[in-house]
Amino acid sequence: MASGHNRRTIIGRSSRTTQTDHYNMHDDQLIMLCQRLARVLDVYGGTETALFSSLRQLVGPILFNVNLVDLIGFEPGTFEFIGQQKRNRWPIDISQSIFNDKSTQTCSISYMMTETVADRWQPNRVKSNEDYSFELSLLLTWLGYGSELRQARVDMYKKSDTQHTARSKSDALITAGSKGEGLSCVFESDRDTIFVLHMAIALEEGINLRTIPYDTTVFRMETDGVYPGHCKLLFQRLSHTLQDYIPKALCEDGRGRAILSSDLFVDISLPTERAPDEVRHKRAGPSSPCTLGVGLEMDRVPVLRCQCPSILKRWANRPRFWPSPEVVQKVVLMGAFVSPVGFKGSLTKNVEWRICFNEGENVLVSNLNDTQIKMYVLLKMIVKSVIKPLHKEITSYTLKNIVFWVAETNPQVLFDETSLLFWLHEGLGKLRTAITKKNLEYYMIPERNLMANCDLQNEQEKIWVSTITDIINEGPRLVLRLSKLRNAIVSYPEPLRWYCKRRTELEILNLAWLNRDPECRDERGVMNESDNVLKAIMIRQTAIVREIRETLFMEGIAVMKEDHEYLIHIRMLM
Repeated sequence: MASGHNRRTIIGRSSRTTQTDHYNMHDDQLIMLCQRLARVLDVYGGTETALFSSLRQLVGPILFNVNLVDLIGFEPGTFEFIGQQKRNRWPIDISQSIFNDKSTQTCSISYMMTETVADRWQPNRVKSNEDYSFELSLLLTWLGYGSELRQARVDMYKKSDTQHTARSKSDALITAGSKGEGLSCVFESDRDTIFVLHMAIALEEGINLRTIPYDTTVFRMETDGVYPGHCKLLFQRLSHTLQDYIPKALCEDGRGRAILSSDLFVDISLPTERAPDEVRHKRAGPSSPCTLGVGLEMDRVPVLRCQCPSILKRWANRPRFWPSPEVVQKVVLMGAFVSPVGFKGSLTKNVEWRICFNEGENVLVSNLNDTQIKMYVLLKMIVKSVIKPLHKEITSYTLKNIVFWVAETNPQVLFDETSLLFWLHEGLGKLRTAITKKNLEYYMIPERNLMANCDLQNEQEKIWVSTITDIINEGPRLVLRLSKLRNAIVSYPEPLRWYCKRRTELEILNLAWLNRDPECRDERGVMNESDNVLKAIMIRQTAIVREIRETLFMEGIAVMKEDHEYLIHIRMLM
């Protein structure tokens, strides 16, 4: 099996074999890609000490012989056991295995813990909790939540955003959500994007219109009579650049004034042209979702830039432990946006806009330390895998605001890799309080309650409060509720490190491909298939996927799909 060094030289070697292609020389880009791969993959090297030996003792016989198929996350029905391995590998029927979603969901913690293991567990030892925190932090790094890989994702998406903005005459692109924060793999979740309309702006009351260039369409923000954190946009001035666009979304407010309808604005903002491989889906609120190519899901929300210095000043002047004054100033300078979505309980929600700070919040997330980021990741895992809200009563945005408040109100020296479990419990406690009181202040505008009109029923509230209390009381054993962590713990150190290293390399290559692809297309969208960089990426991607497929086969597992390499590729990056 090739070493990491040999795998990296494969990419460089691919470029050198095509040096006769004089118009397509990109050795410098290949070198930069290899350097990034080297930095990101370095986390999987180092000591062979079994740091997870104590964690593995928590696992009872139900977690039998977890192997590569569990780490990849294949669903039942997509593979089969072959040869003698079929008889020997699994002590119970496949329908009861841990990668069966239904059995995982119904398995209780007491069922997974044998009495002998529970006797060995000493929850009252402070040292043990610190050890578990350290080991859990390292495990999350291996699973793709370390600082190097997070930054690589952020950089790749920023480059993609810049490429779009440079090509577009009408808007700028910003990747938000987990993709913009570097916290999800390529196919793991949708790519949330906002499209910022050029040459239009919303102004807070008190800002002089004469300070705005005359070729910019201007709206005045009216906050009277609307829920905190929202506004209506009164039409003030129309530029010639948008004279065929903006009037289509204007309506009358009942007082003889023209206002911009958030509902109509979403309708007119959908691009008339679409990519050759784009499939559009039904509008969801302010978002226009679509699927691009091989399963890349994207949510697109059109927004306007917004100047609201008084709101940002109130936020900046709060006493705090975090973020630093330099970061606070950076967030203030980034300004805000207005998004075309009204307050859920308002009778005039179709003409209301929400004030948001997507760019600033991306900066705030990037300035959370490693422990705070992993607290956020674990909270999201728990909500998705254990609490499982069906109607967005609790969202990732809810959890992000909890993490922001925890970071702001506590000395940063207290957040280290040995305190991860403590802060996770703090976050869970704040989530429990938010559910009980149906109140969580928005970090940027505390007057706005993120839990308002969330349609949380009393019976559901009781169940979730009880579940969160149980999770807190379980201490470190809570990780056994999360199949992704459970499978990783049992498979330490191999095949976990072996698999995660290849998965990470495949992800970096995929991100590099997404950035390189637009540069290799002409004005008609036709791909230049002779590009060195794309060739090198594709060669290495194919090699990784085939290595995984062959290893699965050696373990007695055959993927039951004609496009098995494609299936493996997608599943590895989910």
